Amino acid sequence: MLIRIDGVWHLLDPGFLIVNPIQLEAEGEQEIHTAFNRLILKPEKNRDRVSLSSMRKGVKTYRLTYKASPVDESEFFKAWDASFGWDMMKYPLLTRTSDSKQIYLNGTRLQISDRDSVEQREIRADALITGIAAEFRIHPFLVERAVALLKQRGERIGKTTRR
Repeated sequence: MLIRIDGVWHLLDPGFLIVNPIQLEAEGEQEIHTAFNRLILKPEKNRDRVSLSSMRKGVKTYRLTYKASPVDESEFFKAWDASFGWDMMKYPLLTRTSDSKQIYLNGTRLQISDRDSVEQREIRADALITGIAAEFRIHPFLVERAVALLKQRGERIGKTTRR
């Protein structure tokens, strides 16, 4: 999300593990180095949007575009409510850092990345609760409740999706 601090735009996005606001440059691309990758921010026309790409081993991958225009409270809550129907809310989707690595789970596909390598593996659906608890340090009871809620909504937990 883009936020204004003292009249200056900053980026904050826990999904991409940007947990401290990053001040956006006035012009041109901006490169941010993290422990496990590089992020590229590029303001678009009229600075009403900012695109985010990631860079690994010289390959730049577009991720998303942030809107910089403010919305009123009702618009925000309408979008918030709608977000619970997005595909990404139909399966486990978690990310965290550990040392200089990113640990990312999308469905049952676990990915562990650092600056130079990416390791991917599938977690069996019957081992998902213990796998999430171990990799993301979440109490197994909470993981079990979350998975049960997804199943209650009719979601296929074993489904792996691509980011």
